[in-house]
Amino acid sequence: MFTDPTSIKGLGKVGQPEFYEAAGNRFAILLFNDPNTDNEYIGARAAEVFEQNPGTIDTVLVLVRLDAQVPTFQYLVIERDGSWSEMCGNGARAVARFLYESGLVEPDEPIILNTKSNRQIIVQPVKIDGETWYQVNMGQVSSVEENQEPFQGLLGEGFDGDLEKFGLAVGGNLEKSGLEKLILKELDKYLGNPNLLRELFPNVKKDDEPKEDDEQKKDGGPNPLSIYSHYFHEILQRVNQESEFREFVQALRYRGLYQAGGEPHTLIEITNPEIVASLGDVRFSVYLKVVSFLLRHTQDQQGKRLYPQSMNFMFYLVESEPQEATDEEAADELKVYMYPSERGVHNRTRYDQTGACGTGSCCLGNYLLKHDPRFANLDKITIVNRSGIPLIVALDKEGNTQLTGQA
Repeated sequence: MFTDPTSIKGLGKVGQPEFYEAAGNRFAILLFNDPNTDNEYIGARAAEVFEQNPGTIDTVLVLVRLDAQVPTFQYLVIERDGSWSEMCGNGARAVARFLYESGLVEPDEPIILNTKSNRQIIVQPVKIDGETWYQVNMGQVSSVEENQEPFQGLLGEGFDGDLEKFGLAVGGNLEKSGLEKLILKELDKYLGNPNLLRELFPNVKKDDEPKEDDEQKKDGGPNPLSIYSHYFHEILQRVNQESEFREFVQALRYRGLYQAGGEPHTLIEITNPEIVASLGDVRFSVYLKVVSFLLRHTQDQQGKRLYPQSMNFMFYLVESEPQEATDEEAADELKVYMYPSERGVHNRTRYDQTGACGTGSCCLGNYLLKHDPRFANLDKITIVNRSGIPLIVALDKEGNTQLTGQA
């Protein structure tokens, strides 16, 4: 049974933000009672929340109550750059805790969340080691190789799942990834023609003033590089001179294109743990930023992009296998570390990695449990995100993916 949220002490008014965190991601949660609340108004209200809380939140989560008797809500995910994501697994746990704590949902009653594309997910509390965690039923997670239908409309018009034509496969084998060749080719392209960077960000001058179409400098020359393109030109020049960058790129392997909850994620394994340890956090972060930037803008010979700019990239690392252990013991002791580079988190000149990505963890968990022989004996896997907070991904008997973590 629902309670009128305006009467709950400490909850605040409907449409006012409440702040929660899950796995290192920071959220502002907005609740609206009217199921006919206009999306334009929701977007404007989210923009206000970001503006009022600069640098303190990653995402605004919006709940629109759809049923007065059954805990069913429209669940909208709005990123810092104003774009709307299809799904956020970590956010689903945060809104669940908010709803239970506020008294809007009875304890232990499942919560139904309808995503932007009308996919339905279910969240409920579970007890682990005496503490309350939250389990999200993400439904079916699929790869583009297994089923292209869930990707329609997510990856751009005409995308057919043929990754080999972009150079990601070597001799038709995606396991022998052609990422190295593809990334270095893109790097050379942008270094050879800095104006290509300016074309990616045409509406921002170096002084952060919007320009008019076809506007030129007073001397008749071309527009200066925007603050975005100037930054990336500088960073691309620097990494091109570092031998460690090429060694890092050589260690990357494409492992699949998956979707969970309608949100697409590309999985890229870092196969050399030693190179990550030797780089240090700052340089490692820069290299991830550069690689995800280049891949977001890769085009084929007809000018069609491999990915939309908003693609989520899940870089991950499996630590070395323990010595003198059975296959099952070794798999159970292996740790998987994931470094998400997500849509919408770039703020001004930064393409930042987020602390965690629950939806991406579901995609990665599916790949590892189904296709990586190191995890063949397991029915669940623990993934440690960049924040250091673990998330548990499991497959149930119906083939649905269950995401469990704290909030």
